[in-house]
Amino acid sequence: MSSSTWKCLAFNLCVVIAATTIYINLSSMLKNEDKAVEVATFEECPALPQIRDRPAPESHVDVVISWHCDCESIDWLSDVSPELSSAMTIILLHKIDEADLSKPECSLKIPETTLEIILVRLPNKGRETHSPFAYISNHYENLASFTMFLQAGYHWTVGNDWVQESSAQGFKSNAEVLNYFVPEVIETKPRFLPIMPMIDGQPILFVDRDHNDNKEEQDRDDPPTLRKFDASAHDIPNRVRETHRVLFGSSPCSFETFPFVPGFQFIVSKYAIQFRP
Repeated sequence: MSSSTWKCLAFNLCVVIAATTIYINLSSMLKNEDKAVEVATFEECPALPQIRDRPAPESHVDVVISWHCDCESIDWLSDVSPELSSAMTIILLHKIDEADLSKPECSLKIPETTLEIILVRLPNKGRETHSPFAYISNHYENLASFTMFLQAGYHWTVGNDWVQESSAQGFKSNAEVLNYFVPEVIETKPRFLPIMPMIDGQPILFVDRDHNDNKEEQDRDDPPTLRKFDASAHDIPNRVRETHRVLFGSSPCSFETFPFVPGFQFIVSKYAIQFRP
């Protein structure tokens, strides 16, 4: 998609997402020295300041972290392997409002690390789902080879406590996530990679049920890497189908399911983002 399309998506998500959660099947959309801290501030949601004015080095990874306050601690950054310092840049999207600045839990505390860290202050709007669209729209021409989108707080889905398969590889912290996935994408160069536990090299994904009747029959032939959320009054599956129709002109009824990544945490390549100009 073009830069203008990403900007439009970012703006509309900023307006809409406060009222509803939107899940989009990105995999089908895209079809695989010392700490440096810079602070940028702006008033409203759509725009982000540029973090670089030229392309990133080859095989570089930008790690874009949506961060609110200390309820989402970033102390784990000190546990990220220093060997990754030259391979990635940490971009902290600090989502706080003016009223938050006086709260002790929202004070700016960045742990000591050799990683390159760029701090960008944003209004607390759009939750973590807004971050990829806003970031991509403003860095479309100067994206790194890969961009990881991550929540500052540990999301339950990256662990394997909830996975029955003993062979599943989960992650106990966000530091473990970076230590595993950054070298992985540099080596394998996928277009799109969900940040989820892995079973036999494949990530676990979720779908929303269209209905809750006969669950056992629905799930009979499911692979071990597929999990399901029960259907709800929000009718998420049809909202996603309609979003896909608006973006790509597809028939909403032609898609039975849209696998997604709970928590909206994933890695996407520059090639995949720019594949549909």
